Amino acid sequence: MTAINDKNIELFQQLFRRVDEASLLLKNGVFIDCNAAAIEMVGYPNKESLISHSPENLSPPLQPNGKLSVDEIKRHGSLARQKGTHNFDWVRLKYDGSSILLDVSLTVLLLSGEEYIHVLWRDHTERNKKRQIESVNQFIEKMGDAHLVLKNGVYIECNQAAVDMLGYPNKQSLLNLGRENFYPEFQPDGENTYEAVRKQIEKTRKEGTSSTHCTYKRQDGSLLHTIVATTMAIVDDEEVLHVVWRDITHIKQQEKALVESELRFKVLFNNSATAVLTFENGSYTDCNDAALRLLGYSNKEELINRDHPLSPPTQPDGRNSSDKGDEVLAHAYKVGSHQFEWMHQRKNGEVFPVEVQVEILTIN
Repeated sequence: MTAINDKNIELFQQLFRRVDEASLLLKNGVFIDCNAAAIEMVGYPNKESLISHSPENLSPPLQPNGKLSVDEIKRHGSLARQKGTHNFDWVRLKYDGSSILLDVSLTVLLLSGEEYIHVLWRDHTERNKKRQIESVNQFIEKMGDAHLVLKNGVYIECNQAAVDMLGYPNKQSLLNLGRENFYPEFQPDGENTYEAVRKQIEKTRKEGTSSTHCTYKRQDGSLLHTIVATTMAIVDDEEVLHVVWRDITHIKQQEKALVESELRFKVLFNNSATAVLTFENGSYTDCNDAALRLLGYSNKEELINRDHPLSPPTQPDGRNSSDKGDEVLAHAYKVGSHQFEWMHQRKNGEVFPVEVQVEILTIN
């Protein structure tokens, strides 16, 4: 039991009335006082209509555990007196007759030598909602993807992943900045960024959610390539845009490296003095100028779609060129490469010897 001396009673009463949580005072089994939060929680019109009731009057006959409310009230009161404080779940009746599940806390007090019980009510449903919100917030905070909330053209909330992706030191330095801090003038396809974002928001407004590719600007001016998903919500009659970014900068860098590699290959391929041809699914698909000169064709299309064979009917060992060609290709596929001598045939029918190097390439 907590004793409060007379000097502190007035202070306790002020605190009791100002606390945001629903608070009531019990004396001799009857509510003798309550604050505004308690009145609002159970929907009573005023304090006078709520006090002077006993806890039994404000409870259904049975609690969810099947026991009588009147018996459970006695049991919980006894436990509070034994321990000084006691917590439990309780179904309470509201003024309109509906019920509400509460988390109840009882604290036994001694005021001016008399026993009182301070009662705190917390909405069990609201508490669960808060826990769910906290759980969602924790999930968002731990997401590898960036999560931001956009309102009136500025980001008002974000997780740490967004801070890290954009290269800012902390959330405070990122939030409430204008969009110009995050938008390059143009997207990679040449479209103005503001126009691209406007289209994305308009699509989200119509469909509720949408996704696209978008490039943003980090604090240091470097570019962040993302897949961005947006969801529109109305909060307090205002549009709020939830934005999720997935960083694909490394993919873009890989694509750029691949393009550069292909360009280098094409330069080497086309400028090589050695005849080079590409072969796929049983047919030649490309060749360089040296191959055209060697085989006597005027352009790639003529060689690839030729009416003339590139090999004579037989090779010097007397074997059929088609059968022997299948054999050397099978060996090349097995070991990855193969070098051999071969008789080729020019467009004009002239047969000539060559040294062939076959390399098997896998392109994903």
